[in-house]
Amino acid sequence: MKTNYGLEFQTLTADELDKYQGYDKCVAQCHIANCGFIIVYAAHPSEPIDREFDLDTIYDILKH
Repeated sequence: MKTNYGLEFQTLTADELDKYQGYDKCVAQCHIANCGFIIVYAAHPSEPIDREFDLDTIYDILKH
């Protein structure tokens, strides 16, 4: 998926949480709590998105 400003992202299921450690795991847990998915950069699927502006935009996209 892609935001209106070109950021490409993917959603992963909560079942994939175990592949994250430390800070990335905390970020992924927050994603799950907020929307039920782990949200990662399409170009770097091992990195959960942690920029608040991007997440607010993505949460709006996922609501629709």
